[in-house]
Amino acid sequence: MPETIQATVLRVRFHNTETGFTVLIAVHEESHEELTIVGSFPPVEESEPIVATGAWRQDKKWGRQFAAESVTVIVPTSREGIEAYLSAGHVKGIGAALAKRLVERFGTDLLQIMDQEPARLLDLPGVGKKKLTKIKESWDSQRGVRDLMVFLAERCVRAAAGARYLLPLPRPGRTSARRGDGTRARPLRYRRR
Repeated sequence: MPETIQATVLRVRFHNTETGFTVLIAVHEESHEELTIVGSFPPVEESEPIVATGAWRQDKKWGRQFAAESVTVIVPTSREGIEAYLSAGHVKGIGAALAKRLVERFGTDLLQIMDQEPARLLDLPGVGKKKLTKIKESWDSQRGVRDLMVFLAERCVRAAAGARYLLPLPRPGRTSARRGDGTRARPLRYRRR
């Protein structure tokens, strides 16, 4: 029977962009024990709070691990959580100082404002049109990934398969690559899934 645990990511030890296979070190929220979580799921970042569903296993080489069937990033709801999330660099254009000022100004409504009314961020000194564009693009790309993974999970698509949908598509008409010296490399082959 699957178990669900909450943890905070300390570091990502390994992530394969093609398969989504990830090995990460996290701290269990209840026991504060350091643990290893493995499985195929979308990329996560250091200091992100996550919920993982899976089972414990004993690997002969690597020891006790939590084999996750799914991993979901928890969006923070408290002022401190939102500030820590944004300060960690998850949204391009927002550093620790700006995160603090944004939370002071908008409080717990900040993430909702970033989703629905991002132009309101321009009211804050230090946020101009360029910075707002950078923030919006970063935030929207993350939202797209979150929405896609939720959509696929609702349709019983495993996270490993879902992670494959996040890979960039080849450019149209591109059938071979060029080497640095301008000569053609071997033809690119695309397999059906």
